[in-house]
Amino acid sequence: MVSCQVQRPFVPTALPFVMMAEALWDKNCDYEERAKAHYMGTFGEDGLKAHEYLKQVSDFFLWYNAPGMGRKDITYRDFCKDYKKYAEITAAFKPVIAQNVAKDNQYTKDWKLLEFYIGFTEQMAEIFELVEKDEKMLKYT
Repeated sequence: MVSCQVQRPFVPTALPFVMMAEALWDKNCDYEERAKAHYMGTFGEDGLKAHEYLKQVSDFFLWYNAPGMGRKDITYRDFCKDYKKYAEITAAFKPVIAQNVAKDNQYTKDWKLLEFYIGFTEQMAEIFELVEKDEKMLKYT
């Protein structure tokens, strides 16, 4: 497996790049084992909490399928499986972020990046929810 993904940012973590690199050398690498090590190395003692949070919310979103590369379809439905549940999970995790941002240690920048990411996904969830409620926008599906 060889893949050039330089256009993708390391947000919220670099785990996809780490796993791709690991799999180049060890096709039998254990995802969960490597993911846990990555999150602990990136976020410190609460790394597994960050890992669990991202696992929980990653399944909520279907990102916008923009037209491009010859595609003419625009998908405006089912962006988020459950906006309310996403908001609850995120609200429950914010104190963990606040605690870790306040520590001002080697992991602080990664916690700040995760904080930024959560702010972004919260805004996107609000936009998606409004779009899904707006029948005029649904004409594109």
